[in-house]
Amino acid sequence: MKDIISLLTLLSLLFFIGCEDDDDAAEAVDCVGLANTYTTSMETFSAGFMDGTATLEECQASMDAMVALVESGCEGFSLQDLELTQAQLDSAKDGSSCELMFP
Repeated sequence: MKDIISLLTLLSLLFFIGCEDDDDAAEAVDCVGLANTYTTSMETFSAGFMDGTATLEECQASMDAMVALVESGCEGFSLQDLELTQAQLDSAKDGSSCELMFP
């Protein structure tokens, strides 16, 4: 009987540890994917801006990608790393920074 209780306790402990690991993996941020999205959207917007074909939607897509990177906590993409203030991030998030370029 003692062996069965010990085995059940061990199995319960492994189950809880396994569940915690799954939760951590589900919450993991794909920094590489976010960085690739940001790079692609910024390149698209920049190329369009240079040749005069950029759109408000392309601008906002690049801003949304940047905001996602900053808010994800990915290394190298903090407000300080990107030399942004919180007000500038908020402006990127709410669309007002792109609206200034596309009145």
